[in-house]
Amino acid sequence: MRAALLRSPGNLEIVSRPRPVAGPGQALLRVRAAAVCGSDVHAYKGDSAFQVYPAVLGHEVAGEVVELGEGVQSLSLGDHAVLDPMIRCGHCYPCRQGRYNCCTSLKVMGVHTDGGFADYVAVDADHLYRIDARVPFETAALVEPLCIAAQAVSRGRVGPEDRVLVIGAGTIGLGVLLMAKAAGARVASSDTVASKLRLAQQLGAELTIDAASEDVGKAVLGWTDGDGPSVVIEAVGHPATTRAALDYVSAAGRVVVVGITPQDVPLPIPLFIRKEMDLLASRNSREQFPRVIALVESGRIDPTPIISHRFPLEQAPQALHLLSQPGTPVRKAVLSFAQP
Repeated sequence: MRAALLRSPGNLEIVSRPRPVAGPGQALLRVRAAAVCGSDVHAYKGDSAFQVYPAVLGHEVAGEVVELGEGVQSLSLGDHAVLDPMIRCGHCYPCRQGRYNCCTSLKVMGVHTDGGFADYVAVDADHLYRIDARVPFETAALVEPLCIAAQAVSRGRVGPEDRVLVIGAGTIGLGVLLMAKAAGARVASSDTVASKLRLAQQLGAELTIDAASEDVGKAVLGWTDGDGPSVVIEAVGHPATTRAALDYVSAAGRVVVVGITPQDVPLPIPLFIRKEMDLLASRNSREQFPRVIALVESGRIDPTPIISHRFPLEQAPQALHLLSQPGTPVRKAVLSFAQP
Protein backbone atom coordinates (compact mmCIF):
# COMPACT_ATOMS: atom_id res chain seq x y z
CA MET A 1 0.00 0.00 0.00
CA ARG A 2 0.97 3.66 -0.30
CA ALA A 3 1.77 5.88 2.66
CA ALA A 4 2.96 9.49 3.08
CA LEU A 5 6.01 9.17 5.34
CA LEU A 6 7.57 12.26 6.90
CA ARG A 7 11.19 11.20 7.32
CA SER A 8 12.33 14.58 8.64
CA PRO A 9 11.17 18.19 8.38
CA GLY A 10 10.51 19.04 4.75
CA ASN A 11 11.13 15.47 3.62
CA LEU A 12 7.75 13.85 2.91
CA GLU A 13 7.78 10.82 0.61
CA ILE A 14 5.17 8.47 -0.81
CA VAL A 15 6.46 5.03 0.12
CA SER A 16 5.26 1.47 -0.33
CA ARG A 17 4.45 -0.58 2.78
CA PRO A 18 2.80 -3.93 3.43
CA ARG A 19 -0.93 -3.75 3.93
CA PRO A 20 -1.65 -4.14 7.65
CA VAL A 21 -3.99 -6.75 9.06
CA ALA A 22 -6.58 -6.34 11.79
CA GLY A 23 -5.45 -7.99 15.02
CA PRO A 24 -7.75 -9.06 17.86
CA GLY A 25 -10.06 -6.20 18.81
CA GLN A 26 -9.02 -4.19 15.76
CA ALA A 27 -10.54 -3.14 12.45
CA LEU A 28 -8.84 -2.40 9.16
CA LEU A 29 -9.93 0.88 7.64
CA ARG A 30 -9.50 1.54 3.95
CA VAL A 31 -8.81 5.27 4.01
CA ARG A 32 -10.89 7.23 1.53
CA ALA A 33 -10.19 10.82 2.63
CA ALA A 34 -7.84 12.52 5.07
CA ALA A 35 -7.73 16.22 5.86
CA VAL A 36 -4.47 18.05 6.47
CA CYS A 37 -4.31 19.57 9.96
CA GLY A 38 -2.24 22.53 11.04
CA SER A 39 -0.23 20.14 13.19
CA ASP A 40 0.73 18.22 10.03
CA VAL A 41 2.02 21.47 8.57
CA HIS A 42 4.01 22.27 11.73
CA ALA A 43 5.52 18.79 11.61
CA TYR A 44 6.48 19.33 7.97
CA LYS A 45 8.03 22.71 8.79
CA GLY A 46 9.92 21.25 11.76
CA ASP A 47 8.46 23.55 14.43
CA SER A 48 6.24 20.99 16.18
CA ALA A 49 7.11 20.35 19.81
CA PHE A 50 5.54 16.89 19.70
CA GLN A 51 6.20 15.30 16.30
CA VAL A 52 8.14 12.04 16.17
CA TYR A 53 10.21 11.37 13.03
CA PRO A 54 9.87 9.36 10.89
CA ALA A 55 6.10 8.93 10.91
CA VAL A 56 3.15 8.57 8.58
CA LEU A 57 1.18 11.79 9.06
CA GLY A 58 -2.58 12.22 9.29
CA HIS A 59 -5.24 12.05 12.00
CA GLU A 60 -8.32 13.59 10.33
CA VAL A 61 -9.42 10.41 8.60
CA ALA A 62 -12.51 8.78 7.11
CA GLY A 63 -12.84 5.49 5.31
CA GLU A 64 -14.50 2.10 4.99
CA VAL A 65 -14.14 -0.93 7.26
CA VAL A 66 -12.76 -3.80 5.17
CA GLU A 67 -11.56 -6.29 7.79
CA LEU A 68 -12.50 -7.12 11.38
CA GLY A 69 -10.26 -8.72 13.96
CA GLU A 70 -11.33 -11.36 16.44
CA GLY A 71 -13.93 -10.20 18.95
CA VAL A 72 -15.05 -7.02 17.20
CA GLN A 73 -18.82 -6.60 17.35
CA SER A 74 -19.22 -2.82 17.29
CA LEU A 75 -18.54 -2.56 13.54
CA SER A 76 -19.53 -4.39 10.37
CA LEU A 77 -17.73 -4.88 7.09
CA GLY A 78 -18.56 -2.03 4.75
CA ASP A 79 -19.27 0.49 7.50
CA HIS A 80 -18.16 4.02 6.78
CA ALA A 81 -16.24 5.30 9.79
CA VAL A 82 -14.20 8.20 11.14
CA LEU A 83 -11.09 7.89 13.26
CA ASP A 84 -10.57 9.02 16.84
CA PRO A 85 -6.76 9.33 16.77
CA MET A 86 -6.13 9.70 20.51
CA ILE A 87 -4.41 6.78 22.25
CA ARG A 88 -4.78 7.07 26.02
CA CYS A 89 -3.42 5.02 28.89
CA GLY A 90 -6.68 4.63 30.84
CA HIS A 91 -4.87 4.65 34.20
CA CYS A 92 -3.62 8.17 34.98
CA TYR A 93 -5.62 10.67 37.03
CA PRO A 94 -7.26 12.43 34.03
CA CYS A 95 -8.21 9.07 32.50
CA ARG A 96 -9.67 7.88 35.81
CA GLN A 97 -11.77 11.05 35.86
CA GLY A 98 -12.99 10.41 32.33
CA ARG A 99 -10.91 13.27 30.94
CA TYR A 100 -8.79 11.10 28.69
CA ASN A 101 -8.28 14.01 26.28
CA CYS A 102 -5.56 15.26 28.63
CA CYS A 103 -4.09 11.85 29.49
CA THR A 104 -0.58 12.32 30.86
CA SER A 105 0.70 9.70 28.41
CA LEU A 106 -1.47 10.73 25.47
CA LYS A 107 -0.34 9.74 22.00
CA VAL A 108 -1.93 10.97 18.80
CA MET A 109 -1.83 8.98 15.59
CA GLY A 110 0.14 10.83 12.95
CA VAL A 111 2.16 12.63 15.63
CA HIS A 112 3.55 10.07 18.08
CA THR A 113 2.68 6.97 16.03
CA ASP A 114 1.89 6.33 12.38
CA GLY A 115 -1.29 7.97 11.18
CA GLY A 116 -3.80 7.83 8.36
CA PHE A 117 -2.08 9.25 5.28
CA ALA A 118 -2.01 5.69 3.98
CA ASP A 119 -4.29 3.45 1.95
CA TYR A 120 -5.06 1.29 4.99
CA VAL A 121 -4.76 1.67 8.75
CA ALA A 122 -5.37 -0.96 11.43
CA VAL A 123 -6.70 0.46 14.70
CA ASP A 124 -8.51 -0.68 17.81
CA ALA A 125 -12.18 -0.87 16.91
CA ASP A 126 -13.18 1.51 19.68
CA HIS A 127 -11.25 4.25 17.86
CA LEU A 128 -13.67 4.12 14.93
CA TYR A 129 -17.13 5.69 14.83
CA ARG A 130 -19.71 4.74 12.23
CA ILE A 131 -21.06 7.52 10.02
CA ASP A 132 -23.91 7.41 7.53
CA ALA A 133 -22.69 6.32 4.10
CA ARG A 134 -24.54 9.25 2.54
CA VAL A 135 -22.03 11.66 4.11
CA PRO A 136 -19.19 12.25 1.60
CA PHE A 137 -15.85 10.94 2.79
CA GLU A 138 -14.22 14.38 2.54
CA THR A 139 -16.93 15.81 4.81
CA ALA A 140 -16.56 12.90 7.22
CA ALA A 141 -12.83 13.61 7.44
CA LEU A 142 -13.69 16.96 9.03
CA VAL A 143 -15.51 15.34 11.94
CA GLU A 144 -12.28 15.11 13.98
CA PRO A 145 -11.47 18.86 13.84
CA LEU A 146 -15.14 19.59 14.47
CA CYS A 147 -14.79 17.55 17.66
CA ILE A 148 -11.91 19.81 18.71
CA ALA A 149 -14.23 22.76 18.15
CA ALA A 150 -17.09 21.04 19.98
CA GLN A 151 -14.83 20.50 22.99
CA ALA A 152 -14.05 24.22 23.16
CA VAL A 153 -17.75 25.08 22.94
CA SER A 154 -18.51 22.53 25.64
CA ARG A 155 -15.77 23.91 27.89
CA GLY A 156 -17.31 27.36 27.46
CA ARG A 157 -20.76 26.06 28.45
CA VAL A 158 -22.18 27.81 25.40
CA GLY A 159 -25.96 27.99 25.20
CA PRO A 160 -28.81 29.95 23.59
CA GLU A 161 -28.38 32.90 25.95
CA ASP A 162 -24.78 33.52 24.91
CA ARG A 163 -23.14 35.87 22.48
CA VAL A 164 -19.85 34.31 21.49
CA LEU A 165 -16.80 35.96 19.96
CA VAL A 166 -14.57 33.51 18.08
CA ILE A 167 -11.08 34.90 17.56
CA GLY A 168 -9.69 33.35 14.40
CA ALA A 169 -11.49 32.00 11.32
CA GLY A 170 -9.22 29.10 10.45
CA THR A 171 -10.47 25.52 10.46
CA ILE A 172 -10.91 25.31 14.23
CA GLY A 173 -12.35 28.81 14.54
CA LEU A 174 -14.89 28.11 11.81
CA GLY A 175 -15.70 24.79 13.48
CA VAL A 176 -16.27 26.65 16.75
CA LEU A 177 -18.59 29.01 14.89
CA LEU A 178 -20.63 26.07 13.57
CA MET A 179 -20.78 24.29 16.92
CA ALA A 180 -21.66 27.45 18.87
CA LYS A 181 -24.49 28.17 16.46
CA ALA A 182 -25.68 24.57 16.83
CA ALA A 183 -25.81 25.25 20.58
CA GLY A 184 -28.15 28.17 19.90
CA ALA A 185 -25.71 31.03 20.49
CA ARG A 186 -25.26 34.19 18.47
CA VAL A 187 -21.72 34.31 17.11
CA ALA A 188 -19.22 36.95 15.97
CA SER A 189 -15.97 36.14 14.19
CA SER A 190 -12.74 38.15 14.02
CA ASP A 191 -9.75 37.60 11.77
CA THR A 192 -7.30 39.58 9.65
CA VAL A 193 -8.00 37.77 6.36
CA ALA A 194 -10.97 39.02 4.37
CA SER A 195 -11.64 35.71 2.61
CA LYS A 196 -11.86 33.89 5.93
CA LEU A 197 -14.32 36.45 7.24
CA ARG A 198 -16.47 36.07 4.13
CA LEU A 199 -16.63 32.33 4.77
CA ALA A 200 -17.45 32.95 8.45
CA GLN A 201 -20.36 35.11 7.34
CA GLN A 202 -21.45 32.39 4.90
CA LEU A 203 -21.41 29.87 7.76
CA GLY A 204 -23.61 32.05 9.92
CA ALA A 205 -21.54 34.60 11.81
CA GLU A 206 -23.84 37.46 12.81
CA LEU A 207 -20.91 39.88 12.95
CA THR A 208 -17.52 39.68 11.24
CA ILE A 209 -14.66 41.94 12.31
CA ASP A 210 -11.50 42.64 10.35
CA ALA A 211 -8.98 42.88 13.17
CA ALA A 212 -6.44 44.41 10.79
CA SER A 213 -8.53 47.54 10.30
CA GLU A 214 -11.22 47.57 12.99
CA ASP A 215 -11.26 47.90 16.76
CA VAL A 216 -12.44 44.46 17.85
CA GLY A 217 -13.24 45.54 21.41
CA LYS A 218 -15.36 48.46 20.25
CA ALA A 219 -17.16 46.31 17.69
CA VAL A 220 -18.15 43.60 20.16
CA LEU A 221 -19.24 46.14 22.77
CA GLY A 222 -21.63 47.64 20.22
CA TRP A 223 -22.85 44.18 19.20
CA THR A 224 -23.58 43.22 22.82
CA ASP A 225 -25.17 46.51 23.90
CA GLY A 226 -22.16 47.37 26.03
CA ASP A 227 -21.89 44.05 27.90
CA GLY A 228 -19.14 42.35 25.94
CA PRO A 229 -19.48 38.76 24.73
CA SER A 230 -20.34 36.28 27.45
CA VAL A 231 -17.94 33.76 25.87
CA VAL A 232 -14.72 34.44 23.96
CA ILE A 233 -13.01 31.48 22.30
CA GLU A 234 -9.42 32.05 21.18
CA ALA A 235 -8.58 29.90 18.16
CA VAL A 236 -5.47 31.64 16.81
CA GLY A 237 -2.72 30.64 19.21
CA HIS A 238 -0.96 34.01 19.51
CA PRO A 239 -0.02 35.80 22.74
CA ALA A 240 -1.65 39.07 21.63
CA THR A 241 -5.02 37.54 20.77
CA THR A 242 -4.99 35.37 23.89
CA ARG A 243 -4.35 38.42 26.07
CA ALA A 244 -6.95 40.47 24.18
CA ALA A 245 -9.61 37.85 24.86
CA LEU A 246 -9.49 38.83 28.55
CA ASP A 247 -10.28 42.42 27.60
CA TYR A 248 -13.13 41.53 25.25
CA VAL A 249 -15.06 39.14 27.53
CA SER A 250 -17.94 40.39 29.66
CA ALA A 251 -17.83 40.48 33.43
CA ALA A 252 -18.79 37.02 34.74
CA GLY A 253 -17.92 35.65 31.27
CA ARG A 254 -15.84 32.71 30.07
CA VAL A 255 -12.66 32.72 28.03
CA VAL A 256 -11.73 29.43 26.33
CA VAL A 257 -8.23 29.03 24.90
CA VAL A 258 -7.99 26.35 22.19
CA GLY A 259 -5.23 27.99 20.13
CA ILE A 260 -1.74 27.03 21.30
CA THR A 261 1.16 29.45 21.66
CA PRO A 262 4.57 28.39 23.01
CA GLN A 263 4.98 31.81 24.60
CA ASP A 264 3.81 32.90 28.03
CA VAL A 265 0.87 35.30 28.20
CA PRO A 266 0.66 37.81 31.08
CA LEU A 267 -2.39 37.47 33.29
CA PRO A 268 -3.77 40.85 34.47
CA ILE A 269 -4.85 39.87 37.96
CA PRO A 270 -6.92 43.03 38.74
CA LEU A 271 -8.93 42.61 35.51
CA PHE A 272 -9.20 38.86 36.05
CA ILE A 273 -10.66 39.31 39.53
CA ARG A 274 -12.78 42.38 38.75
CA LYS A 275 -14.56 40.48 35.98
CA GLU A 276 -14.54 37.20 37.93
CA MET A 277 -14.10 35.55 34.57
CA ASP A 278 -13.58 31.84 33.99
CA LEU A 279 -10.37 31.13 32.08
CA LEU A 280 -10.54 27.65 30.53
CA ALA A 281 -8.21 25.54 28.44
CA SER A 282 -9.53 23.17 25.79
CA ARG A 283 -7.45 20.24 24.58
CA ASN A 284 -8.35 17.68 21.92
CA SER A 285 -11.87 16.35 22.46
CA ARG A 286 -13.76 14.14 24.87
CA GLU A 287 -16.95 12.23 24.07
CA GLN A 288 -17.71 14.57 21.18
CA PHE A 289 -17.69 12.16 18.22
CA PRO A 290 -21.25 10.81 18.55
CA ARG A 291 -22.76 14.28 18.92
CA VAL A 292 -20.78 15.82 16.06
CA ILE A 293 -21.50 12.88 13.77
CA ALA A 294 -25.23 13.20 14.49
CA LEU A 295 -25.13 16.92 13.63
CA VAL A 296 -23.31 16.23 10.35
CA GLU A 297 -25.58 13.31 9.43
CA SER A 298 -28.71 15.39 10.06
CA GLY A 299 -27.39 18.28 7.99
CA ARG A 300 -27.63 20.71 10.89
CA ILE A 301 -23.99 21.55 10.28
CA ASP A 302 -22.04 21.22 7.05
CA PRO A 303 -18.30 21.83 7.27
CA THR A 304 -17.67 21.12 3.57
CA PRO A 305 -17.33 24.83 2.59
CA ILE A 306 -14.23 24.99 4.80
CA ILE A 307 -12.39 22.82 2.23
CA SER A 308 -10.55 24.94 -0.31
CA HIS A 309 -8.17 22.46 -1.97
CA ARG A 310 -8.20 18.78 -2.85
CA PHE A 311 -5.19 16.63 -3.71
CA PRO A 312 -4.67 12.93 -4.48
CA LEU A 313 -2.46 11.10 -1.99
CA GLU A 314 0.40 11.08 -4.49
CA GLN A 315 0.52 14.87 -4.28
CA ALA A 316 0.75 14.99 -0.48
CA PRO A 317 4.35 16.33 -0.64
CA GLN A 318 3.25 19.18 -2.91
CA ALA A 319 0.23 19.86 -0.72
CA LEU A 320 2.31 20.13 2.47
CA HIS A 321 4.87 22.31 0.71
CA LEU A 322 2.13 24.68 -0.46
CA LEU A 323 0.52 24.76 2.98
CA SER A 324 3.84 25.60 4.62
CA GLN A 325 4.38 28.76 2.55
CA PRO A 326 3.67 32.20 4.08
CA GLY A 327 0.43 33.63 2.76
CA THR A 328 -0.67 30.27 1.34
CA PRO A 329 -4.03 30.41 -0.46
CA VAL A 330 -4.96 27.01 1.03
CA ARG A 331 -7.58 27.19 3.76
CA LYS A 332 -8.20 23.47 4.25
CA ALA A 333 -6.81 20.67 2.11
CA VAL A 334 -8.14 17.14 1.84
CA LEU A 335 -6.29 14.16 0.39
CA SER A 336 -8.26 11.62 -1.65
CA PHE A 337 -7.35 7.95 -1.83
CA ALA A 338 -8.38 6.47 -5.15
CA GLN A 339 -6.93 2.98 -5.17
CA PRO A 340 -3.91 2.51 -7.47
